[in-house]
Amino acid sequence: YDGFNVRHSSIKANHMDMARFSTRADIGYQRVLGHIQELARLAEDERNEQEILTALGYANVESEDDNIGNAYLDTFSWIWDEATEDSQPSPSPSPKWLLSHQTAFWISGKAGCGKSTLMKYLYRHPTTKDLLLRWAGQKRLILAGFFIFERGSKLQKSREGMLRSILYQILSRDRDLISVAFDKYFGTTMESTNAGLMSYGTLRKAFEAVLDHLEGCKICIFIDGLDEYRVVDGLDRYKDEDFDLSFDSSNLQEQLWGRSAWVADGHKEVIDLFRRLKNWKDFKLCLSSRELPLFEQAFWSTPRLRLHELTKEDIKTYCEGRLEEEAPTLPDRIALSNAIVSKSSGVFLWVRLVIDMLIEGNANGDSPTELWSTLNSLPDELGGRHGLYARMMANIRPDHREESSRMFALTLRAVNPLDPVMLSFALDSTMTPEVPQHPISPRTVQELQPECDRLKARLKSRSAGLLEAEQKVQFMHLTAKEFISRPDIQEMVKKWLTTVLDETDLNIALLSGCVRRLKCCKEAIPEVANSHGAQGGTLDDGNNVCFPVEGFI
Repeated sequence: YDGFNVRHSSIKANHMDMARFSTRADIGYQRVLGHIQELARLAEDERNEQEILTALGYANVESEDDNIGNAYLDTFSWIWDEATEDSQPSPSPSPKWLLSHQTAFWISGKAGCGKSTLMKYLYRHPTTKDLLLRWAGQKRLILAGFFIFERGSKLQKSREGMLRSILYQILSRDRDLISVAFDKYFGTTMESTNAGLMSYGTLRKAFEAVLDHLEGCKICIFIDGLDEYRVVDGLDRYKDEDFDLSFDSSNLQEQLWGRSAWVADGHKEVIDLFRRLKNWKDFKLCLSSRELPLFEQAFWSTPRLRLHELTKEDIKTYCEGRLEEEAPTLPDRIALSNAIVSKSSGVFLWVRLVIDMLIEGNANGDSPTELWSTLNSLPDELGGRHGLYARMMANIRPDHREESSRMFALTLRAVNPLDPVMLSFALDSTMTPEVPQHPISPRTVQELQPECDRLKARLKSRSAGLLEAEQKVQFMHLTAKEFISRPDIQEMVKKWLTTVLDETDLNIALLSGCVRRLKCCKEAIPEVANSHGAQGGTLDDGNNVCFPVEGFI
C-alpha cells in the first residue's frame, strides 16, 4: 500500500517457496527485492518528510499586538458589507478581492490605527474562508499567515522565520508538497544533506517550488506588519550611523517615528521578496503596513484599503463600550466618545491610551469638568517631542525616573525579549558596581511569581505604561519603542541617571540577570525537573529561557 493507493504485482511462487530462489537473476527474487527496496524508500522518504517539518518547526502565526482587544473585534464587521445583497456600496474592497483572480491586496494605515487587529480579524473569520473556498472552486484551499513582530525574537521579524512558518503551515496540511519543495533531500538520508536546509536561499526556492506545483490546491497567505520586518543577519556590514534615526522627511509617518538605513534595507528586502510572487497563479497574498514611501512606491497599483479613513464608527463603538463597562457612572459618555473620535484621526492606539487615562481619572474622583479638561489638553498625535507619549513620560514621578531610565536602557539593549524575573535581576546588577556571586537556588514558576508581579507593578509606574510584561517584557507597541529611541528622548532619559551606563555596563547587567535567572530556574536542572515534573505558570520554562545578550552564552 502507498497511502490509499493499492499496488498490484505478483510473485510466481507458493507461500513456502516465495523466498527461495535459485539465483539473484531469478525473476521472483528481483520482484521481492524490488518490493523491499520500495518499502525502504517509502519509509526513508516518510522519515525525511517528518525531519523537514521538525526542522521548519516554527508555526507561530500571530504577533502579540492587539490595540483594541478581542471583545471589540466585531467592530470590523463592516468589511463584509459588499458580500451581502445590500445595494449600498461598501467602503471595503476586500470581499471582492477574496473572490477575484487578483493576487495581492494591501491594508495600509497610520501607526497604531488597528492594522494588526484587522488582519487577525480577517485571518480568523469564517467568512474569509467561505469566500476563499468559492475562489478555490474544485481545488483544495490552504490558508496560512504570519504576523511580523519587531519586538519579538529573530524568527518573528526575519525572512527566514516568515518563510519557515509559512512553509510549515502549508506542508503540514499537504505533505505531498514536501518532496516538491525540498526535492534534493529525497532519495538520500537527511543527515548527509541537511546543511543549509534553513538558509534563506533554500527556503525561498522551496516556497517558489510549492507555488509552481499548485495543481490540486490554491493558497492564500496573510502577512501583517511589513514595516516591522528587519534585517537580522550580516549586521556587521552596517556602520553605527546606519542605525541612527533621522526625522527629516516629507512623509508624516517618518517625521513622527524616524527612519534609518538599516530599517529601510529591511523594507526593501521584504518588498523584493513579495514582488517575486505577484504573478503566480492560484495564489493570493494579503499584506499590511504603514504608509511609508517605499511601500507606497512598491504597491501603488495594488488593490488597497486605507484603514484609518474607515474606522470612525469602530472607534465610537469602542469608546462607548469601554466607558459604559468601566465608568458606568460617568455623565456625558456619548459626548466624550464623540470628542475622542474627532481627535483620534483614526488611530486606535491613541484612543485606547486616552480612554485609559479618562477611566483612571474617573476612578480617582476627577469631576466631569476635569476629565474634559484632560481630554482637551492631550496632543492629537502619539509620537513626536510633544505627542501623547511625551505627555505620558512627563507624568513619571521624579523619584522613579532613575529606575525608569535603567528599565528602558536594558529593554532596548536586550537582543531577545526578557522575562520579568530576568529584567528584575538585571536591574539589580545595574545598581551594583561588582557582580555578586549568587548561589544556585532552584525555584518553581509559582515561587518566582511574586518577583514577577512586583516587577509588573513597577513597570507600569516607572515606564508610564510604555513597557508591559506578560510572559516577556516589551514595549506596549512598536511606536513606543520608536519614541524612546528618538535621540532627543534618549538624551532626556539618560539625564535621569545619577551614574552613566554605557554599553558594557548594560551587557554585564544583562548577562548577570541571565545567569541569575538560570540559577533559580528549577525546570532547567534535569534532576530537579525529573523529580518534580513540569511546573505551569506564566513564565517560560527553563527550556525556553531567552539569552538576552547574543554572543555571551
